[in-house]
Amino acid sequence: MTTVITGSRGFLGRALMSALPDAVGLDLPECDVREPAIVPDGGGYCYQQGGVAAEIRIEKPDTVWHLAALNSSTAGFYENPQAVLDVQIRGTLNVIDACVANGVKTLILFSSSEVFQAPPVIPTPESVPFSIPDMANPRFSYAASKQAAEMLAWHSAIPRVVILRPFNVYGPGQKEGHAIADLVARIGAAEKGATVPVYGNPGYTRAYCYIDDFVAGALTAERLSVEPREVYHVGSAQETAMDLLVTYIAQSMGRADVRLEFQGGPPGGVTRRCPDTRKLRSLGWEPTVNLAEGIRRTVAAWREAKK
Repeated sequence: MTTVITGSRGFLGRALMSALPDAVGLDLPECDVREPAIVPDGGGYCYQQGGVAAEIRIEKPDTVWHLAALNSSTAGFYENPQAVLDVQIRGTLNVIDACVANGVKTLILFSSSEVFQAPPVIPTPESVPFSIPDMANPRFSYAASKQAAEMLAWHSAIPRVVILRPFNVYGPGQKEGHAIADLVARIGAAEKGATVPVYGNPGYTRAYCYIDDFVAGALTAERLSVEPREVYHVGSAQETAMDLLVTYIAQSMGRADVRLEFQGGPPGGVTRRCPDTRKLRSLGWEPTVNLAEGIRRTVAAWREAKK
């Protein structure tokens, strides 16, 4: 069975490519999901070289995993909201068109826990409604783009659609711009006695999911989901406050010699985030790496990369 993965060079994409060694990865610079298939007036599809539609036509996959999006770090939210929307919405439309035109049976769409903003229920089940509290806040470009992508995929003509919402995935190889990767890099680079800024508030909580657990959950959903349309939350149920998180990281790095100073969060930040994963766990998946062990592995990989 042929599988195609868009966004294959991102953090989640690389991990998924390792788990699916026969998959074909589509990513920049060779393939841009924003490059459309051209539909002439006479009907049928003309394929633009370098676009995702042309590559899907060549590979003829049974399954497409659509991960391609602008990096979902805080910088990406606030600095270039138009591009965030363009890549996700235009890219998802192009992927769907290509899947329909080439008889792709299954689309696995990667969405985000951002679709809820501040959910009214913690742990948060899949049934909680979408929310955009402030259209003028550029942060919500990412949430809106993922909401649109879910709607486009759900109502497409693709026979089977599985939507995955990752919750705060971390691990070795993740780029800075995300909480744990940022903290490891900043604490590791700090001079003895230095003050290390921590962006957020000490009482804010997240449920961090180690990358290996996330990939196992994603593969479980892809292989065992039986309905033609399904949504799954993939994450940990271990909710952790920011002050405890930074303590874990500093201790794991042996850096009792630095001072951690909370700077507050940006506009639109969420005070709590934790998924209800009972739906995915009903398929037999369980996370196995706790936060302390995951941080230990992440720090060890960071140190190895610095050699």
